[in-house]
Amino acid sequence: GTSLTGAGRYRVNGGILTINGAVGADNLDVLAGTLNGSGTLTINSSMIWSGGAQSDTSGTTAIAAGKTLDITGAVSLGRRIDNFGTTTWTGTGNISTSGGGSSVVFDNKTGGQFLIQNDQSIVGDGSVAEVVVNSGTITKSVATGTTTIGTSAVTFTNNAAAVVDVQTGTLAIAGGGSSSGNFNMAAGAFLNFTGAYTLNAGASITGAGSARLVGTPTLTVGGNASVQNLLVPTGTVVTGAGDLTVNGTLTWSGGSMSTNTAKTIVASGGVIDVTGTASLGRRIEVQSGGVMRLTGAGQVNTSGGGSQVVLDNLAGGLVDIQNNNGFTGDGSVAETIVNAGTFRKSAGGGTSTISGVVDFSNTGGTLDIQSGQLTLANAFNHTGTGSVLAGVINNGGGGSSSGSLALSSGTQVNITGGTQSLATGTSLTGAGRYRVNGGIL
Repeated sequence: GTSLTGAGRYRVNGGILTINGAVGADNLDVLAGTLNGSGTLTINSSMIWSGGAQSDTSGTTAIAAGKTLDITGAVSLGRRIDNFGTTTWTGTGNISTSGGGSSVVFDNKTGGQFLIQNDQSIVGDGSVAEVVVNSGTITKSVATGTTTIGTSAVTFTNNAAAVVDVQTGTLAIAGGGSSSGNFNMAAGAFLNFTGAYTLNAGASITGAGSARLVGTPTLTVGGNASVQNLLVPTGTVVTGAGDLTVNGTLTWSGGSMSTNTAKTIVASGGVIDVTGTASLGRRIEVQSGGVMRLTGAGQVNTSGGGSQVVLDNLAGGLVDIQNNNGFTGDGSVAETIVNAGTFRKSAGGGTSTISGVVDFSNTGGTLDIQSGQLTLANAFNHTGTGSVLAGVINNGGGGSSSGSLALSSGTQVNITGGTQSLATGTSLTGAGRYRVNGGIL
């Protein structure tokens, strides 16, 4: 029942202030020494914390709605802070946490604001992780370097309806955790996942900036989630049973996408840009208006087998190979590429190959080989009403066809091996040439 009221300031500048029960303070400063105890301290106006420690995992410091906490120096936190008001973190000091046992050390409540205006870190003690929770809004601004949450075992939970807004610099999530809320990055700002992290159902990553997997983390999509811009480099993994929708650009320079029961969906306006050797054991679905392209050294190695569809290019979607690479299976049971949109090779004067027991199923789509040639080393199956707009397609693995396939002038479909079966009613039309140059028709 103790209360410290008035416009003056109650300061801890050494020694120990113990909170044994419910205590209210209008204005309290902790400059050095320790604030501890199992009771709840409620700040009813303002608190300045420039040094020293808040300890005792059974106690709580609560910042009331509309009130403030300013963290301005290096501090130690082993006590729970419930922030209903506004906490501003400035200066050059880290927040060092302790307590372990999944103890929540900072809980930004619904309506709370946590304003990060420096490039420091929330650092654990290296034992069992402490937890930072956000149910309100966390904003990184002013400073243009990197702020890290989670060095040495601190996890970060971003709850549903919560927002993390990175306006400047980089926010790094290092200690793991999960999100059901929103991460938003302004142009030129970054969100780095440097440790394993989970996107739960409803999670979203938005804005003109970009999220990045840095180092060797695993990003688990635990439920259906979405991302605007994401960088997936060598050594990283995207996995999980949820579908991940790409609304901007996913740059895939290496690493893997796995879990063959889930999808990475390229929505209208979205792009997957494969720029290096990428491993695909997850279905990519390119929706109408979406694009998947292979550029630079881009190459996709597939796995999964069991006739798993690893790439499903829907009507209106575009797959564009802009080099002489392609798709290579793991050599076991076949994976399948399905094309109902446009499958194009627009650059690279050599041959792009779909091989290693990867079937190509054209379900009324368009094949547009503007540069070089496309070789289908395994089965080439065709149904519906499709077309070959340009170029040369080589099929050495047989397959089956029904429906109609229109070959524009100057195009060729070369059967070079295997058995290609044409069902009753199949039509091959147009000024292009359908050639048997080996194998059986």
